[in-house]
Amino acid sequence: MTSYVYLPPAVADDTFVAVDVPSFHPTVYRSDELAGVLDWKDTPRALVSSVASAPLDLREQRAADYLGKVPAGGWEATFEREHVSGDRRELWFRSVEPSTVGEHALIILRPREGGEALPALSSADRVLVTGRLAEICVDDPFEQAGKLTLEDGSIKR
Repeated sequence: MTSYVYLPPAVADDTFVAVDVPSFHPTVYRSDELAGVLDWKDTPRALVSSVASAPLDLREQRAADYLGKVPAGGWEATFEREHVSGDRRELWFRSVEPSTVGEHALIILRPREGGEALPALSSADRVLVTGRLAEICVDDPFEQAGKLTLEDGSIKR
């Protein structure tokens, strides 16, 4: 990827100079299959750390160890906002447990279609979220603590 940076005439004769910018490509692992229940110790922080710290050639296998599984007892999370795009509704939460750099993993919950109505939530409400772990995203410069997507999700107060 190349960006162009303006330089004032006092710095260079040309007003624009090409600068190579490092490319950031978040890595997303996905599964549509139901595969069981996660261990109690498998918190959002532990999952993201496990996948992100694995050697590149082993990350897919490490992610597969978790994908398709349901969090045992749910994950404690803080409600952030609702995002609606077309007919897809997502509820965005932050994991309560911070990463080693103090950031909180983003948990995107996609409610079960035709399922029971979800409770009304206000910003900063703390709840338990559960659902099938459909995606694990690492290496995202905008979500350094990782991003986890729960499909067919539900909420418990």
